[in-house]
Amino acid sequence: MVLKSLAALLLTAGPAIAQAQFSLLSELTCYENDAFIAQLAQYQAQPLFTGTGYINIITPEAEQQLFTGYYTVWTNQDTGFFVSTVTSEDGITCVLNSGTDFEPFSQ
Repeated sequence: MVLKSLAALLLTAGPAIAQAQFSLLSELTCYENDAFIAQLAQYQAQPLFTGTGYINIITPEAEQQLFTGYYTVWTNQDTGFFVSTVTSEDGITCVLNSGTDFEPFSQ
């Protein structure tokens, strides 16, 4: 159940990241957090890591705003499924990306 979409300018560069060379305009699918967690249960994914981060969004009024969110990467390490999300303070979770063939990095 999609509750809203968020047009986002993915400039996730924080203070420790160099200036972006280009911008990527993307529309994100967003859910009430509880609804997202219920859907995620079918994939048996667990949080791999979390953190607070920033994203510049463009509002429906075409204004740019800095959005602070709680980022989580979820994975099912048995099936290789993964999904990256950002959750706002008001409990809306947006999917940044998802995929298959997740493998932990090793050297």
